[in-house]
This record gives sequence, C-alpha cells and structure tokens, in this order.
Amino acid sequence: MDTNSVLSILLRYVNGQYKKDTNYDIALALLTHYSEIPKKTINEISDLCYVSPASISRFVKLIGFHSFQEFKNACLNTLDISKTDYSPKVIKANKNDVKEILQHYTNRVISNIQFSYDHLDFEQLDRICSYIHDNDVLILGLEFSTLLANMYKIVLL
Repeated sequence: MDTNSVLSILLRYVNGQYKKDTNYDIALALLTHYSEIPKKTINEISDLCYVSPASISRFVKLIGFHSFQEFKNACLNTLDISKTDYSPKVIKANKNDVKEILQHYTNRVISNIQFSYDHLDFEQLDRICSYIHDNDVLILGLEFSTLLANMYKIVLL
C-alpha cells in the first residue's frame, strides 16, 4: 500500500460516492479527525465515527489496507513532517545552509523529472492530448498530483 496517499484515498472515496452510506460517513469522519488517527485506538476511532470497531476494520480493508494498524501507520507517515522538504533541518536552517538545501531540493526535482520522462508512455500521452483537444475537458484536483494522475486514468477508460 502506498502510504503517502491515505488522504487522497479518503478524499476520492468521499467525493466519488453517489450514495451516502456508512462507509461514506466513516471516510468523512476520518478526514475530519485525520490528525488524531495515529494517537487513537480502533475503539476511539469507532466512537468518533459512530460505528462499531468491526465497521472500521471492514472499511480500512475496503480502501486497501490489511489492518487498522497498517492504516494508522500510513496516516502517521503522511503526518510526519520530517519526511518532507519542510523537515526541521530546513525550517531551522541559517543563511549558510541555504545553498546545500537548495542543491538537495534541485537534485530531487531533476531526479523526479528524469523518472517521469523515463517512464512516459508516449502513445498514451498522444491519446490524452488528442482527447483534450477534441473534447471539453475539466480537471479538478484536490490533493497532490496523485489525484490528477488518477483522473487521467478515468478519462482514458
């Protein structure tokens, strides 16, 4: 499971449901209390969602996690700011550190661009461009490029 996409999974679930059922309510409650999830037990989360612990367990399996603990760990990882470019080292940097930080950031951007280029499917890119050119296309994004990429998949299907 890609642990960096928990928020995206929950947002897509809430925004993509036609009927508001128990799972919709759980997803909405989890989004509302997202920052609290890593510190709470399954019983405490079920109380926040007004459902049983078994319903929480079924829901996290429905969205792709093996267990509530795996889901909780994924939430914690997305909240751990030290794994981002806004780490304490960057936040507390002084003037002498800026060049090194900027170099590290630039190297990561270049690496990501190279990875994207190396894995680009030119046939699919051509289909996407043709579809956008020939149709009225509206793309709305809520969260990171993952959501945008998934929207492209939907358009192509």
